[in-house]
Amino acid sequence: LTYKRFVSFSISLGLILVIGAINALFMTPRSEWFAHLTSPVTNEKIHSLLWLMVYVLFAVATAEFLIDNKLRKYLWSVILLAVGNPVWCLIFFRLHSIIGAFCLSILLFADSVFVTVINAKKTKINWLFCLLLSVWYLYISGLNAAILILNL
Repeated sequence: LTYKRFVSFSISLGLILVIGAINALFMTPRSEWFAHLTSPVTNEKIHSLLWLMVYVLFAVATAEFLIDNKLRKYLWSVILLAVGNPVWCLIFFRLHSIIGAFCLSILLFADSVFVTVINAKKTKINWLFCLLLSVWYLYISGLNAAILILNL
């Protein structure tokens, strides 16, 4: 681990944690509206742990985009993922728009695939982390689709 990578990762992790905190401001999973939704069964503790892991994956991917000159021009794609999460929470939990949140989750999944593809020729570990992000967004989109269908 070079000094440049360490600094880049530290900055990325700090930014991603701030975004995670903003994300939490919009979440109201214990609201009356949310309580009345029919949703697939998920283990909240595992789901929360997975989100924490996703934020670490974000930090690693973002760090690579910050230090690699060829990837830097695609930094917008990682920023879209990071900003998209709190926006999704705002749309779903505050605006109560299941369809709006679903549409955004599909956009975030497509963006995560893009991030994975442009990382394919970089380090294998970063590519794997990006691939895991894509799998996560596929899962989230499926979960969002299920909530949408169950509450039509």
